[in-house]
Amino acid sequence: MVEGNPNLRPEPPADKDRSGLTAWYRRHASHLVDVLTSTATDAPAWTLDDRDHTAQFWMRRQVHETVMHAWDAENALGQPRPMDPSLAWDGVLEVRDVIYPRQVRLGRVQPLPRAVRLIGTDVSGYAVLGDGESIVLRDKAETLLRLLWHRADPRVHVSDPQARGLMSGALTP
Repeated sequence: MVEGNPNLRPEPPADKDRSGLTAWYRRHASHLVDVLTSTATDAPAWTLDDRDHTAQFWMRRQVHETVMHAWDAENALGQPRPMDPSLAWDGVLEVRDVIYPRQVRLGRVQPLPRAVRLIGTDVSGYAVLGDGESIVLRDKAETLLRLLWHRADPRVHVSDPQARGLMSGALTP
């Protein structure tokens, strides 16, 4: 069983020098990799998802977290590599199924006043966020994922003014 207190967070060292922070980060990242690689996917674990209380949740979550932050770093250097469409689409589904509903449930964001139907042009299927009459938004899975995580500008990627307004608000932390 993967145990731990979800409210405990390892505190970075008080000394904020670069080498100390780097060592602290490497130590904790290495521990996370060790735990994830040595734990069975079906092992019970505390998660953010009411429907999935297994270690697999964290394996998936960490892949998406890593992909997004790798994109951030590459983008900061002006050299972002494209994301795999299937992986990006799985990230969209994670936002739909876990992240957005949790944000609403915790009162961190207001529910969307209309549904947004996300259609990936490079994958099959669709995802709907919210309830009611839907506004359709089509783009590559990567662009849709980056829109959901505020890494793409809705003014550039969303032509419909109503959809642009919905995508401009907070949907994810």
